[in-house]
Amino acid sequence: MRKQKNFLILMLGLALILGALIVQSCCKPPLPPPPPPVEEEKDPTLEVFFPEEEIPYGEKDIVLSWTTTNAKSVYVNGVKRSGESHTILDRLFKDTTFIFKAVNIKKEVGKEITLNVGNWTSSVFGLVSYYPWRYKKLSFSNMKDEELAWFELDEEERSWVFYYHKNGVITFSSNLSTSTELWSIKNDSVLIKDGRERRLQVNEKEMILSYQGIWNGQDVWFNSIFEHASDTPTDP
Repeated sequence: MRKQKNFLILMLGLALILGALIVQSCCKPPLPPPPPPVEEEKDPTLEVFFPEEEIPYGEKDIVLSWTTTNAKSVYVNGVKRSGESHTILDRLFKDTTFIFKAVNIKKEVGKEITLNVGNWTSSVFGLVSYYPWRYKKLSFSNMKDEELAWFELDEEERSWVFYYHKNGVITFSSNLSTSTELWSIKNDSVLIKDGRERRLQVNEKEMILSYQGIWNGQDVWFNSIFEHASDTPTDP
C-alpha cells in the first residue's frame, strides 16, 4: 500500500513538471527572423563643371555645378550644398581653389578645381578700381567726341585723389572730403556713381567720366578726365 502511494506521488510530480514544461513551451515567444543581408555600399561618383577659361578680374555670380551617383550629400569647401549647383556671389580677385566632396554613407570621393582669374587689366571693374585717380583736366566735347574746350586745373585740384574701392565705395583724399559715395559698373561703358549714370571710358592709364549738357547752345559732353594718382593699388 505504501509503495503504491509513493508511486502515485512520484507520478504526480512528474506530471506537474511535464505540465510546466509544456506551458513554458507554449508561451515562449517565437524567435525573430534573421536580419536581412547587408547590402554592400556603392562607391559614389562626382563630376564638376566650371569655367575653365580665365575669369575677368572682379567677376562674380560664377556658377559651379556637378553631377553625382551613389551620393547622399555634396560639400563645397566643407559646406553642405543642396541641389546640383552653387553660385559664387563674391567677386574674385585672384586664382581660387574649391574642394568638392560627394559622400554616400561611409564612402566618399573628392575633387579639387581652381578658377583662374585675370589681372586687373582683364576687366572694366579692375581698370576703374585697381589704382587711385586724380584730375588730369576737364573738357567739353561735341556728340562726335571732338574736343571743343578744355580747362587746366590748379595745383590743389590736381592733388585731390579718388579711390574706387573693390567693395563698391568711393573715398577721397583728406584734402578733398571725408564723405563716401557708392559706385558700380552697369556695363562696359556706363559707371553709376551715387545713383547717377556717367558715360565711362577707361584704359590702363586714363579714365573719362562724362555727362550730357548744353554749352554755347549745343549739346555737349562734360568730361572729367583722370589719370592715376600713384602706382600703389587702392586696395593692396
